[in-house]
Amino acid sequence: MSEEEYSIDECYIHSTDKRGHVIQFRVALPPDQYRRAEQLIATGKFKWRSIQDICRDGMIHRMHWASEQDPLAQEIYDIFRVSAEVGQALAVREASEKIVSSYRELAGGLRGKERLQLAVTIQEKIDDSERLQLSNRTVRQLRDLIEQLKYDDPLG
Repeated sequence: MSEEEYSIDECYIHSTDKRGHVIQFRVALPPDQYRRAEQLIATGKFKWRSIQDICRDGMIHRMHWASEQDPLAQEIYDIFRVSAEVGQALAVREASEKIVSSYRELAGGLRGKERLQLAVTIQEKIDDSERLQLSNRTVRQLRDLIEQLKYDDPLG
């Protein structure tokens, strides 16, 4: 992996590879570190949703550091990094598909003002698409759905 593909600011939290495989292991922490990590998660300021997310993120960042220290670590890190990127891309894609399908399902049961209110809610998601990591395809699908809602067309 090249240096520009790695970002110190990125949060690498996905737990599966492209086939959905995982290996679970246990990590022991002193109680005070565990509580502090929970406090950080509770702030909502970071993408971490669990202590496990922090561990996965830290592992990728530490592997990057090690890759700069040793050629063997570089090879291992490259494999690690690709796996993390694929897992993250799959998770974003699945979440995007769920967003579109849930809005479509919800829209099917709404009429009149409720449909217009849903259109406003969807537009807010589109406006926040960068933070939500929505794909261009998902944004297009959501815009199409807004048009259907505005004109009260049946959803196909």
